[in-house]
Amino acid sequence: MSEVLHCRARKFKFALKIINKACCRGKEQQIENEVSVLRRLRHGNIVQLIEDFDTPDRLYMVMELVTVPRVKFLSAQCSA
Repeated sequence: MSEVLHCRARKFKFALKIINKACCRGKEQQIENEVSVLRRLRHGNIVQLIEDFDTPDRLYMVMELVTVPRVKFLSAQCSA
C-alpha cells in the first residue's frame, strides 16, 4: 500500500511516504481527507506534512522525520 523512506537533502532529514494509488482503490476520499487535515495541522505531537506531490500512480508525502529518541521522549511525556 505505501512505503516510508528516510531521506536527506543537503542538511535536512525527512521521511518520504509513497502511497501506491493502485493499492488504495476505494479509499481515495479517505486519503484526500487525511492529506487535507495534515496540511492545516501544526502540533508538536503530530508528524508534520511538509509537502505533497500527486501523480497519476502515486502520492508522495514529504514529512517530518521522527527518530526513535524523539518517540521515546514523547511517550514519556504522555505517560507522566
